[in-house]
Amino acid sequence: MSRDDALKPEHRAMNDANRAFMIRMREKLGFSQTVLAHNLGLSLRAYSDIETGKSACKHAYLEAMDRILLREAAERQDLSLLTSPTMHDLKRLLPLLNGYRLEPTTGA
Repeated sequence: MSRDDALKPEHRAMNDANRAFMIRMREKLGFSQTVLAHNLGLSLRAYSDIETGKSACKHAYLEAMDRILLREAAERQDLSLLTSPTMHDLKRLLPLLNGYRLEPTTGA
């Protein structure tokens, strides 16, 4: 029995949508499950359980995926990797960044 079986129908539908998003974005990035699991700080087994529905796709994983997409979009110079909410946030930040001198950062 999967973890989804214990969820209420409305939560199951949301979890299915979140799981589908994670799979779609992993494939769009060209990442294996192993690579994405590593980027999320999960074991391969834990990530695989999310994709198969044995574990719920927590909100924290969606937030981490959005951060991974942002990083990869910058590295690949490919805005198509960004989600609509992230793109919206970036557009709102643009006026703040105009003329702003970015200094090298230390640390992560």
